[in-house]
Amino acid sequence: MWGLEPGTLFQYQSSNITPGGDVCPFPARDDFHPAEGLDLTTSRLDKTAIFAGDKQYSYQELHLNIEKFSRAMDLAPGSKAVIFSENREEWAFLLFGIWRCQATVVPMDAMSSAEDLSYMIGDCRPETVICSDKTRPVAEEALASLD
Repeated sequence: MWGLEPGTLFQYQSSNITPGGDVCPFPARDDFHPAEGLDLTTSRLDKTAIFAGDKQYSYQELHLNIEKFSRAMDLAPGSKAVIFSENREEWAFLLFGIWRCQATVVPMDAMSSAEDLSYMIGDCRPETVICSDKTRPVAEEALASLD
């Protein structure tokens, strides 16, 4: 599987963006297949697109991860998704995956307080909030404080 390690990112669906909502682990998709009509055979796709520590992702892997993340999130066009995570390669996959769904990205700094995150969630009313293991406690506190 590319990029996402199971249990490292969590997705809160809109039904969970209420006080006492359950945590919904970001789905690991073993049934992923690239979008039909997407030609990933071009030699340029083997070039490195992302350097992340000691990992490198080719343009082909970038395209595959974008497609995987967009299918896993299954956002409706025009919806909103909050990304609340530290810098990591999955952040880029999420950003482009959300855009691929024709949804709006609402980025939140991983150092934001629960109060700031709660305010932003209450203000923009996203369909999804995505956080990492590191930001999960703050995300849960922010979600629990919503009216």
